[in-house]
Amino acid sequence: MLAALVLAAGFGASHPGPPILLQMNVRESSVQLTLTGEQRIVGPFLGLEAEWPVPFPLTEDVRAQLMRSAKDTFANDVRPLLIDGVATYPTVVHVQGFDDSVPMFGKEHAFELQLEYACTGLPEVIELTWDFFPPDTRGGLPTVPFHAQSEGGRDYFVLSEKDPAFIWRPQPGGPIDLRPVQIEVRHDYGTAGVALALGVLAGALAWATRRRRLAIGLTAAGLLAGSSFVFAARSIRVPEGDEARELFEVLHGRVYAAFDATTDSSVYDLLEVSVDRSILEGIFTGIRDSLVFREDGAGAICQVDAIEYIDVDPVESASTLEAPAFDLIADWRVDGRVIHFAHEHPRRTRYTARFRIAHDGRAWRIAGMQVTSQERESVRGEDAPERDLESSSGD
Repeated sequence: MLAALVLAAGFGASHPGPPILLQMNVRESSVQLTLTGEQRIVGPFLGLEAEWPVPFPLTEDVRAQLMRSAKDTFANDVRPLLIDGVATYPTVVHVQGFDDSVPMFGKEHAFELQLEYACTGLPEVIELTWDFFPPDTRGGLPTVPFHAQSEGGRDYFVLSEKDPAFIWRPQPGGPIDLRPVQIEVRHDYGTAGVALALGVLAGALAWATRRRRLAIGLTAAGLLAGSSFVFAARSIRVPEGDEARELFEVLHGRVYAAFDATTDSSVYDLLEVSVDRSILEGIFTGIRDSLVFREDGAGAICQVDAIEYIDVDPVESASTLEAPAFDLIADWRVDGRVIHFAHEHPRRTRYTARFRIAHDGRAWRIAGMQVTSQERESVRGEDAPERDLESSSGD
């Protein structure tokens, strides 16, 4: 199922360009800043010799030395973050090294530094100003790509000597509706009432004519028929037509929203009300792995911009009172972007698949999917050289 929901399975070789990348993750108790860059650039930035040989994997002594150097650099040479107007300095929590087996900066060895800035509660405003702009390997304007994310979403922009500042604020907008998708339960008690009344009436007439055994039998039959109709009256109604299409689009849209989530808990919450337990863990694991991929390597991020449902048609399928379900064939198009190292690649993909939507006793959920076609469509700007994201102050 995941194969039809991800815009791109891979991003290819890393592009030449800015030799460092900044990523910021805003949380309620801290702001995490990650600096990833080529060793030949980050080493001197931390006060190390340019040609200092760094072993891979890092030894504990080297790791400790790098953390001390990073602490001194960010305490003395890098401007603090302004978190709600308060100048805040970081704690260096982790340093990692990469050799040329990790395709982050081509064949260059690289460092990754993780820093944490303490805060009390989710910040209302974060101001970042960056002053270190090493030359671009393509000879262009020195820039530093910056990715910021929080529970509310992500920002992508480019810092430059001309525009070195970024102001972050929580993104507006309420949470996605996570209520289980229900269809009104069938209430057809008229038939049940008629069956019960006829049974009681027939029993009363038989009793009046002293045919006691017949009276008891007819009354019992009426009660049995009435209760059967009551059960049927309260059964889950299987949606049809436009109602089935609307239900599917809500469930399907929530699965795409899970790919845009920023935490494990928000991913799980979206999937739990969207897909059946039999496939929940597999999809959750795949999305969680994609979240980890965003934070590692080249920091590539897959952004879904729009979903267009071209055709959604319910088809004949098996359904019972005990296991209500329906099938449909959906044809939809996804527009999105792959963003990494300040490069933006548009993507458009069209899919066709057969879905099984089942009621698990609590709500309707996607219970299965079989992809029948997947086609990459051309989109304006896709065949052109990768486009640099425009600088933005984010304010």
